[in-house]
Amino acid sequence: MLASENKMQIYWRLYRKEIKQTLLLSTPIIIGQLGNILMGLFDNAMVGGMTPVEYGAKAVAAAGVSNALFFLVTVLGFGIMMAVSTLVSISKAKRDYEACAGYLKYSIVAAFLASLLLTGILAAVIINFDFFVQGDEIRALGKEYLFIITFSTFPLLAGVGIKNFTDGLSFTVPAMVITLIGVVLNIFLNWLFIYGNWGIAALGLAGAGYATVISRVFILIALLIYVYSAKKIKPYRQLKKGITLLSPQLKEIFKMGLPSGLQYFFEVGAFSAANVMTTWIGPYQSAAHQIALYLAAVSYMVSTGFSAGGSIRVGTAFSEGDAKGVRRAGQSALFLVLLCMAVTATIFVIFNKVLPTYFNTYPDVVYYASILLLIAAIFQFSDGLQAVGLGILRGVKDVVYPTIVTLVAYWLIGLPVAYYLAFNLKMGVQGIWYGLTLGLTISAVFLTRRFLKLSAKSL
Repeated sequence: MLASENKMQIYWRLYRKEIKQTLLLSTPIIIGQLGNILMGLFDNAMVGGMTPVEYGAKAVAAAGVSNALFFLVTVLGFGIMMAVSTLVSISKAKRDYEACAGYLKYSIVAAFLASLLLTGILAAVIINFDFFVQGDEIRALGKEYLFIITFSTFPLLAGVGIKNFTDGLSFTVPAMVITLIGVVLNIFLNWLFIYGNWGIAALGLAGAGYATVISRVFILIALLIYVYSAKKIKPYRQLKKGITLLSPQLKEIFKMGLPSGLQYFFEVGAFSAANVMTTWIGPYQSAAHQIALYLAAVSYMVSTGFSAGGSIRVGTAFSEGDAKGVRRAGQSALFLVLLCMAVTATIFVIFNKVLPTYFNTYPDVVYYASILLLIAAIFQFSDGLQAVGLGILRGVKDVVYPTIVTLVAYWLIGLPVAYYLAFNLKMGVQGIWYGLTLGLTISAVFLTRRFLKLSAKSL
């Protein structure tokens, strides 16, 4: 018994240190990640407060569908940029400062190249917008909003790339502060443009789009000023002038980033497809789906913060050949995300009827959203585990297997089940969420098992 207790104490000392380091690294990343989602959250909340209430509900549905389509396309770029933090952390551990500087420069180049492709795809989506959305008023509002926020594609991706560069160096606080300032700016501009204050004409949902574009441009400019002026980053930005598409850093970003982008595409794409399916059910169910999804997305951003922090910690241990450190870092990130998801699940259960009223007070919208939040409470644990699983596997440069898992879990299982439950079994929007929960659970099980298996082999 005593020997068992001593062994537990040893394990606790080892993991306590790793958990603390992962938490310190991940917390600013989480806050920064929340900043990105809060822009869309405040857009929805503020347009949902427009009168009459019925119009506000339709504006929420339009903004939700348009944001879903926007992120469905741009998430590939997000995945590419996510590779930057892992690659920088590995290079920093090797003291390869020139490589770090290359990742800074070529993260912006990669963002530009990705934006060219993604903007073209978004243009095609806008032209064919009527195919994705039902309801004339939602179509008109959503199409204009999507057209406006498309102009934020490059500043958004470039900003994410630079933020991931500083995160990879473990300088996480400045990017967090800049992102939060951008959120405050977005709220203020929403107040000006949506409702028409200080002599500015009320633009409604379109005003929220303009506010988002301006805020994302601000964040990019502020991040550029920081990384090219901060003294502590000076050793990591020294690089020869000029750009070549044959750069090893650019190749590495795309080599690791494209599979990561596909992983996020399959997941976000599944939820975006679900968004579209909700418009086939009805505007109030669709609005409820948007509200519940945005609230769930807040907890998801917490998961991606631990995913990024875990990826950096795992990547550092991996580059140093520390097999036990790899396992401890990954398991610590998994433990932290489970703990946080338990908290968010509890909040969703207790306040499921209250939280939707902050977005829209129409009775049907609140009713459906309250039910969906109970389902969201169920999938919190699966969502957190699969998000962290992707990050810690990226830390050991395992990106192909997770891509296959996410494709099968969401598109070959989750979405077909969601459609069957919603339309064949007449379960409506709840059926869609049950199908998505199944996909998340399958992904979580296989990704977690993969990491534990790979890290055990190295011991």
